[in-house]
Amino acid sequence: MRRPSVAAASASAAVVLAVASLAPDAQAQTAAGNHEAEVSKPYERRGGFVLGTVLGAALGTASGNPKGQNYRFDPAYEAKLGFAWGYRCTPFLGGALTDWLTVGIGASFGSMWTGEHHDATVTSFVFHFEAFPLYAKGGPWRDLGAMVDFGAGVGTIHNTRTGEELANSAVASTAGLGVFWEPWRIWHVAAGPAVAYQRNWSQWYERDDVLVGLRGVFYGAP
Repeated sequence: MRRPSVAAASASAAVVLAVASLAPDAQAQTAAGNHEAEVSKPYERRGGFVLGTVLGAALGTASGNPKGQNYRFDPAYEAKLGFAWGYRCTPFLGGALTDWLTVGIGASFGSMWTGEHHDATVTSFVFHFEAFPLYAKGGPWRDLGAMVDFGAGVGTIHNTRTGEELANSAVASTAGLGVFWEPWRIWHVAAGPAVAYQRNWSQWYERDDVLVGLRGVFYGAP
């Protein structure tokens, strides 16, 4: 019976050592691939296309002057609502860039009334931003957010009995902020309570209101 040559035995040993040295590298590459897949995962709670609205009851006040140039600076023509009640609605669409940041555009509509047959309406175009600053804490903190709106629009005050326009803002600036929570989730839809403040103003008009209501959002992913 022939014995294997020394050269053949040496070659076999070299092959075994090479395979053994490659095994850790293969494991490291697998682990690195898994870690890279986890890091590249874009979102886990919210992402993609976003369509939502903030809707609720509003309490506030408004004042202003008519749009006629002769009346704009005359205090005698200033209309004041005092405290009024009504609603405000802000639908928006955009995208969730991460689990904790959403950007979009929208519109803000609102109307308030008094018992003296006056109403104050507002229509604005807004840029809408939402952030979840405590997302990294996990748990229910992932669903606690803050929102900011800014843009421009038009506000008016009318006598609801006669239909007369008592004040007109021309182009009015719009700024708003609020907080919300979205604990209720079904499929891609999330909803929850919201509280928000909005101010509309120009040289001849002022309107402030506080909204208490609901925020509902459809997320395209995950």
